[in-house]
Amino acid sequence: MENQGIAGLKGGLKKTLFYDDLRTMPWWKGFFVHAFRILYAIFWDIYEDRITLRATSLVYTTLLSIVPTLAIVFSVLKSFEYHNKLKESLQSFLSPMGERGVEITDYIMNLVERVDPGVLGSVGLVFLIYAIVSMVSKVEASINEIWGVEVHRPLVRRFSDYLSAVVLGPVLILIVLGIMANFFAGAAAEVIPGIGPLKDVIDMALPNALIIMIFLFLYKALPNDRVSLISALIGAVCACLLWQLSGFVFAHFVASSSRLAELYSVFVTSIIFFIWLNFAWLIILIGASIAFYHQYPLEAVTRKFMRSPASIDLRRLSVEIALLIGQAHRRGYAPWTSEGLARRLRTPKRIIDHLLSAMENAGLLYAIDSRPAGFVLSRPVEQVSVRHIMDSSRIKDAPFIGREHAPGLDVLMERLDDAKEAILREVNLSGLLDEQEKLTNITGKTDI
Repeated sequence: MENQGIAGLKGGLKKTLFYDDLRTMPWWKGFFVHAFRILYAIFWDIYEDRITLRATSLVYTTLLSIVPTLAIVFSVLKSFEYHNKLKESLQSFLSPMGERGVEITDYIMNLVERVDPGVLGSVGLVFLIYAIVSMVSKVEASINEIWGVEVHRPLVRRFSDYLSAVVLGPVLILIVLGIMANFFAGAAAEVIPGIGPLKDVIDMALPNALIIMIFLFLYKALPNDRVSLISALIGAVCACLLWQLSGFVFAHFVASSSRLAELYSVFVTSIIFFIWLNFAWLIILIGASIAFYHQYPLEAVTRKFMRSPASIDLRRLSVEIALLIGQAHRRGYAPWTSEGLARRLRTPKRIIDHLLSAMENAGLLYAIDSRPAGFVLSRPVEQVSVRHIMDSSRIKDAPFIGREHAPGLDVLMERLDDAKEAILREVNLSGLLDEQEKLTNITGKTDI
């Protein structure tokens, strides 16, 4: 009996933590369960190297593009007379490295100050721009992979967005923070009595505000998907807390790395710099994962404790998607988005995206060009065959995938296809919607 009680307790706990709908829980319980699921999902992402490998690749990209990127930013900031802020920001980023951080900051800034985009020539300028675009492109690809985005921005739009982000982003952030600091130090101190003592608090908070604003920009702007501001902000704040904690731990690691210096001699500074860059990118990607799992709670438990894509009947799911889209068309509702369909059908968004893409390729749907994209039927519901909807979800024959010759099995599969064809020959989406409306009048339910 005792073993049964323990087993029942474990089963109930597992059900609560991984299966229960967050929307049916009290807010406090849902908060803790959601936080646990996010931590659990990120743990497995790190354990299975989904994040760590991306972070390591970004270290290599950073080493190639850090000087060109900072050179462009330095040139723009110099025209606004904010170029001194760049060195302060870089030194703050490398502060966990102690004296070695100051050494690397001086070395990088010396290289940056020598780069003059005006005298590089056409080839040098092209390389400069390529290095910048390559870096931001790799960062976008990493964050898009976390968000499960398969469709990337057009090349021309990516080029313009990247340069705008690199050139204007740092300028706007530093100008806003500078205005805030001067406001509390200058005019506000004279007009508002008692605000002077807040200056020290503001000075301490501004570096963290800068970090949060940078993370918020990355998580909100880079994914080619609609990102909730709340989710992006939560990811940015969590990443900032991890940044401060990691900086504290890393500073102690550097302070006690005397044996490391003896082992690697003159290379110790470079090695510590590589390690800190890897930590930095890992923190940035963890923050992006937090934002993703906060916006899509179902994704946090799908991979381990809910149905896998292989166990989902994709044919039925594709028809359910078509019914919802057809229903919205009949009733004059706004087009369904992939996020809305994923929430409505309680299915991972990546599977919904896969089916929507397959149905779009089959000519059954088309996406309205917006952010996020809405999906509508490409033809009247009377002309949409259920058989075509189901067939669109099947993985088509691919090269290099062979099949063993099995005459008996081939005959069976042909019989199944003939039976399916006979059943679905006259069934279209309009008929299913009519039948659904009849059942709605009986049961009182408003949709599938």
